[in-house]
Amino acid sequence: LDYLQVSLSHITGENIVKRDKESIKNLLEIFDGLLEYLTERISETSHEKSLIYTYLAVLPRADQILQNAS
Repeated sequence: LDYLQVSLSHITGENIVKRDKESIKNLLEIFDGLLEYLTERISETSHEKSLIYTYLAVLPRADQILQNAS
């Protein structure tokens, strides 16, 4: 997987079902990493949207520009 840059071949469904502690630990570490990545991306996206909305709020609207031009 591109996001993880790690092989997942050592984690098998069979080992998870057998309650292999090492496999479960590895799977939980992957979930933890994915959660961290997604949380970071959501935060970045929210910040970017906030900046865009702030920028748009200070721009004059088209009707104001036309009114000032006449």
